[in-house]
Amino acid sequence: MSLVYSSNCFVSFLGNKKWTFSDSTRAQKIFPRYVAIQIAGYLTNLMLLLVFYKRFGLPHQWVQLLAIVVVAIELFLLSKYYVFRGAQSGARL
Repeated sequence: MSLVYSSNCFVSFLGNKKWTFSDSTRAQKIFPRYVAIQIAGYLTNLMLLLVFYKRFGLPHQWVQLLAIVVVAIELFLLSKYYVFRGAQSGARL
């Protein structure tokens, strides 16, 4: 899971920089911030599983479904306002 998450992080960075946020900032400057938010998303996912599946015993499929939504929103907002804040045209969906 960690290897796939890491490789998808890199591919996602390239796509988000070029198409989603159209950011012209140098990649070397913003990539560390992007890695930081990806780690935050990974930890959010892990914590949701630990709390709701391990602690409260809810079905892991439902917890993961919730985590997907929560982490997607978290990563989009952090990308828009923290990583790619130098984008000229804002987010395009």
